[in-house]
Amino acid sequence: EGTALGPVFAFFPPVLALTPRPDHDHDPDPEAEIARHAGAVAAVAADFARAGARPGIGTDAAGILAALTDIAHDADFASEVQAAIRAGQDAASATLAVGTRLADSFEAMADPYIRARAEDMRSVTRQIVLALTGQRDVSLADMPAGAVIVADEITAWDLARARLSEVAGIVCRKGAATSHVAIMARAYAIPAVLGVPLPEERLRAARRIGLDGATGAVFPDPDPETVRRLAEAIAAETAE
Repeated sequence: EGTALGPVFAFFPPVLALTPRPDHDHDPDPEAEIARHAGAVAAVAADFARAGARPGIGTDAAGILAALTDIAHDADFASEVQAAIRAGQDAASATLAVGTRLADSFEAMADPYIRARAEDMRSVTRQIVLALTGQRDVSLADMPAGAVIVADEITAWDLARARLSEVAGIVCRKGAATSHVAIMARAYAIPAVLGVPLPEERLRAARRIGLDGATGAVFPDPDPETVRRLAEAIAAETAE
């Protein structure tokens, strides 16, 4: 819950693009690729652990980062990636294929809690693939104070890298109340609306955005009257 109004910080990470490694003119060595995968998993898990131990990190956020670490180390995830590697795929392609399939299977579940774990699976998969390919991801660490994050989907790992006390609000086209991002938003009193039925182009084009987390209303480039109402609501909430 809560009201927010601020400049848009558009957060739309590019789709992962995998290109063959220069040394893969021949079939990759399965054992070498399995070792590369294990090294990438260890590096990503260490990043999660460091973020979870950061001074000032809340209990909820630390617990969520620990859960992401568990996903990265999951034995079934690793064994399926290893099987794909032994079937002829390189480590990055195998990780992306297996992680995407697992995320899709979670998303197909009826249980909303399990369905929300698809976001975590995609997040962990992305970080492992980035580590394997030597790519750097876009980050919320450089977001200006007082901005509203606008995204197609935002993960707990993405949000953990932001200065949470400076985030005015969150608007996402995907997500639900059971997602880890929703849990973190509540823990840090960040107004948020997830599952917004607005076209991505409309959100990307907005310069300023308002939201009411209690009603789920989102106002891209609000008119003066809406700005006035939102500002009054924010002032009232601040005074409480």
